[in-house]
Amino acid sequence: MLLRAGTVCLSLDDRHDGEDLLRQAQSLLAPFGNTKTLARCLSALASARLFAADMAGAHALHQEAIAITRGLSARPPQG
Repeated sequence: MLLRAGTVCLSLDDRHDGEDLLRQAQSLLAPFGNTKTLARCLSALASARLFAADMAGAHALHQEAIAITRGLSARPPQG
């Protein structure tokens, strides 16, 4: 829910609250390891950093999200 709320705030041009909610989501998701949801959260945080004109921060977050997504797609199917 924090991820969705943060994304909505960003879309409503409320960068500060959006980023705060996304950071909370990130801290709750991180203990579960690399997941699709964490990758989506990092991507949304990258957008928040873009809105803040922090290109380096946005790039780093996008790279992290991409690395997680690639790592997940490289895993053999379970079951």
